[in-house]
Amino acid sequence: MALTVPVILAMPGAASAAVNDNSPAVTQTYDNQAQASSQTNRWTDLSVKYQFEQTSAGTVTGDNSADASTSYCHDCGAVAIGFQVLVVSLQHLATLHVSNLAYALSYYCTRCNTHADAYQIVFAAESPQLTLSQILGLASIGQKLQVLQYSGLSMARVRQLAAEFAQQAVLILQQGIGTHQGGDGPEYSPALHGAGLPAAMAENSGPVIDLYVQHKSANG
Repeated sequence: MALTVPVILAMPGAASAAVNDNSPAVTQTYDNQAQASSQTNRWTDLSVKYQFEQTSAGTVTGDNSADASTSYCHDCGAVAIGFQVLVVSLQHLATLHVSNLAYALSYYCTRCNTHADAYQIVFAAESPQLTLSQILGLASIGQKLQVLQYSGLSMARVRQLAAEFAQQAVLILQQGIGTHQGGDGPEYSPALHGAGLPAAMAENSGPVIDLYVQHKSANG
């Protein structure tokens, strides 16, 4: 089963499918794919793909996917982790489409473990100007995810750390919203989507963080 989550952000006074007159007539598409596959006995393939993008385009499409498969082997495995962070401007945004997909397939396998984990974080605010600290923090998350590929850690530990990094990324983004000079202000909790729930962005003028998560597993 695949999860596709279309999100339409309606700007006041404008149709959701049209670019707002005050926004740039720019379309941006971001695609992040992690693919892992094993057909070799006693061998596990691990793929981690990280993408962090900032845009003020009027139309934004973000696709994040993790695809893992094992076949014709025994005691083999595959782990794919797709991790995408999108920062968009509510001031300019007219239409936003995002999809977060995970696929896991195992066939003609014996004692095979196949896992696909997809994490997608969408941050939208009127002026989504990230601080240097936030940018460096998100870059650090990307480096940590890449290191996982060569860490030699177990599948379970790699997947656990990826989930923890997703929460860390949300916290990093939260650091810069809803605060004033004194450091106080309203707190924003991320909306978590894992089963086809729509994002909570429509008709929302405040900062929004949406975290999409999908896990798929197939064991031979």
